[in-house]
Amino acid sequence: ERGIPLVRGDATDPAVLARAGFRNAGLTFVVCGDDGTNADVAVLITHQPQRRGTFQRVLVQISDAGLCQLLEQAAVTAPDPAGTRLEFFNLNRLGPRALLDAWLSPTVAGSRPPSIIVAGSGPLALSVVTETARQWRLGHRTSPDRIRVTLVALNAVDQVAALQQRFAALARSADLTAVTADPADPMAPPLVLTPLTAADGSQ
Repeated sequence: ERGIPLVRGDATDPAVLARAGFRNAGLTFVVCGDDGTNADVAVLITHQPQRRGTFQRVLVQISDAGLCQLLEQAAVTAPDPAGTRLEFFNLNRLGPRALLDAWLSPTVAGSRPPSIIVAGSGPLALSVVTETARQWRLGHRTSPDRIRVTLVALNAVDQVAALQQRFAALARSADLTAVTADPADPMAPPLVLTPLTAADGSQ
């Protein structure tokens, strides 16, 4: 209806990729939902002969952030297959950065830091917490104030402790608070947040 071709089949099958016309694509996203499958498809594409005079970027989603970082580093030093550039990305790393760039408004000089609430404790939620702290510090290097981030989840206390242990610099950029509650429970009582204290002691 919209003129977008749909090819049904196994993306690890060369015949399916050929029907999809990957040789004519300048950019291919590999997002099959499984890291192993994504890697198989990426390897398959890079080993397929490319059309003469064409160049293709292959962007591969890797959900394991640590593995993605290792693959990114390896891709920088490894030579690209002829006519193909292989790149890796992790949505839990890229997503929070894009969200905060779009929605976290810059603060006015002299104003208090904003307060951010993150509901949930999955990989994306935790990445939002760390990226919020990173962006605040980058934009306020000379300010002693810290941005307030409240994590709401059933395991919020454990997750906050783990983040603080993993990222020692987090405490210098963010006032991180844990609230033990189920954000998906409509019957949960209202959240009670303690007043934010600025660097000068005011609230």
